[in-house]
Amino acid sequence: TISKTIHIVNVEKVRLKDFFYVIIIYFLAIRFESRLGRFIELNSPQTIRTIVDKVKTLTGLKHVRLALANDKTLDSSIKTIAVCAGSGSSVFTDAKDVDVQLTGELSHHAVLDAIHRGTTIILCDHTNTERGFLKHVKERFETIWNENQVKFILSERERDALEIV
Repeated sequence: TISKTIHIVNVEKVRLKDFFYVIIIYFLAIRFESRLGRFIELNSPQTIRTIVDKVKTLTGLKHVRLALANDKTLDSSIKTIAVCAGSGSSVFTDAKDVDVQLTGELSHHAVLDAIHRGTTIILCDHTNTERGFLKHVKERFETIWNENQVKFILSERERDALEIV
């Protein structure tokens, strides 16, 4: 349930009970409303470990890249998260005062800047952060066009070009 939505530059402030659903809402909204990112304020603090686990569940990834902020551990509590699919570099310039930044990719120096400011970074690789919403986009489009007008097929083979080996 969204209790309040406020635009803050290119980032939207959203209060949700469950982080998992905010990511789905974000993936849908970024394509249908052309907003670049979200600023999420959780109703109650969660650990970084919990957020990482929920991101892995949503994306289907076994591993994500994590840069813990200075003096933080996986069991540190967080309350605010900035989210941007793909590459968050340009969006996150206006979202620096957050506990966690979640995106596909950031430059090495952007990651260092963030962790020294006190922000933990979660990176999932570029297309992995974009792929999660495709099933929902397909379902939404199927409510607009019937199967005789347009057939939507999601690739079962498409994947991120980069692999962790």
